[in-house]
Amino acid sequence: MKHLTRLFLIILIFSISSCAYYEKLFKKTSKPFTPNVTSTTNIVIDTLWSIDSGDGSDFDSAVLQTSLDKNDNAYVIDSDGLITSINYMNGDKNWSTNLNLDVTSGITFYKDIIFFGTADGKLYAYNVERLKSSKSFFELIEVPLLNEGEVIKPKWNIQLNSEVSNPVTGADNNIFFKTNDGDTYSVNLNTGSINWKNINRNIVLSLRGSGSLTTDSESVYVARDDGTLVSLSQDSGKLNWYVSISPKSGRTELESLRDVEMTPYNDFGVIYVGSYQGNLIAVDSLSGSLLWSQPISVTTNLAVDDKNIYTSSTDGYLYSIGKYDGKVFWKTQLIEGKFLTQPLLYDKKIIVINESGFASVIDKNNGNILKYEKIMGEVDYQTRIIKINKGFLILSKDGRLTAFNIDERDYEKFDFFSW
Repeated sequence: MKHLTRLFLIILIFSISSCAYYEKLFKKTSKPFTPNVTSTTNIVIDTLWSIDSGDGSDFDSAVLQTSLDKNDNAYVIDSDGLITSINYMNGDKNWSTNLNLDVTSGITFYKDIIFFGTADGKLYAYNVERLKSSKSFFELIEVPLLNEGEVIKPKWNIQLNSEVSNPVTGADNNIFFKTNDGDTYSVNLNTGSINWKNINRNIVLSLRGSGSLTTDSESVYVARDDGTLVSLSQDSGKLNWYVSISPKSGRTELESLRDVEMTPYNDFGVIYVGSYQGNLIAVDSLSGSLLWSQPISVTTNLAVDDKNIYTSSTDGYLYSIGKYDGKVFWKTQLIEGKFLTQPLLYDKKIIVINESGFASVIDKNNGNILKYEKIMGEVDYQTRIIKINKGFLILSKDGRLTAFNIDERDYEKFDFFSW
C-alpha cells in the first residue's frame, strides 16, 4: 500500500510539473511586451502643450487627420463637425466652430480653404476666414446656433456617389480624392465642379484607411483597394499605367485582403507604396516599371532619407530598407499584438508611437532603441504625426492634440551634487 501511495504522489508531482512546463512553453505570458532599450544617452521627451480639440473620430468615420497652414496653425475636426484652430507655437485655441455635420474624412487646409467629407456622400469646402468671422460674429451678438451647418454656408458642397474617407490632395487650382467605392475625382477648388472621374471596381471587403493621393506636376498616383497602384493624368484622368503591389492570395476574403491604406511616397520620380498583408514596392513614376519588391505588411506612411526607407509593419517591427535595392538593413521589434504609427525622422534618430501612446526613439543607423516612454493616451495607428521645426504634433483617439519635442541633455554639465 505504501508503494502505491508513493507511486501516486510521484505521478501527481510529475503531472503538476508537466502542466507548469507546458504552460511555460506554449501559453503566452500576460506581461506586456517591453522593447529592449540599449542606450545610455540622456534623451528627454518634453510635452510642450496638450489641448482638447473635440471628441475625435467615431466608429463610422476614418481617422480624422490634422492639417496645418503656413502660419503654424493646426486645424482639427471631429466626427460631429466641430472644427478647431490651434496655434502651434503656444497651444492656444484661435477659434472653434461646430457645423453639426456627420464627418467621415480628415480635414485638409489648402489655399485658405478647408475640405472634408460627410457620411451622406458630400464633400464640403469652407473658407477659413468665413468660419472664423462667422463664429466671432454670432458669439458677439449672443445668438444660440442650434444647427450651425445651416447658418454658416460653405463655399460649395458637392454630392458624390459614395463617402470621401481620406483627406483630399491639392495641386494648383484642383483637389484630388478617392471615394469609398474606389472612384477617383478631380474637382475645381474654387467652383466645386467635377473636372473628371476615373471609375474603379468596388472591393467587397476593405479596411477603412486614411491614405491620400500623391501628385507631381503632371500625374496623380492612386493606391487602390484591389492592391494596385495607378498613375492618372491630372488633366484628363486617363490611365498612364498601373502596377500590382500585392497579388491577392488566400483561402478567405480576409486572408486575401491587400488594401493600401498609406499615402504613396514620391521621391524624385520613384514611388514607394505598401499594402496590408502584402508588399512594399518601388516604382518608376514615368513608366510604372517595378524596381523592387519586399514582402512587408504596411498600413502607415513612410519616412525616407537619402539612402533608406523607414516603415512600420503590422507585426510591430520598424524596418530600415535600402531605397535602391529594397534590401532590409535592420529591423527592430517595438510592440507585440498592436500596431505602430508612421515613423518620422529628425537628426539621426527616428520617432514612432504605438497605439497605447508609448513613444520609441531609435538610432536610424543601427535600429537601437534609445528611449521608450509613455507620452500620451491611446492613438490610432494611422494618425499622422506632423513635424514642425524641432517639434511634433499628434492627435489622440479622444480628440486631444499634443505637441512635444525630443532633446538630448548632458546632466553632468549641471553638477547637481556639488555644494
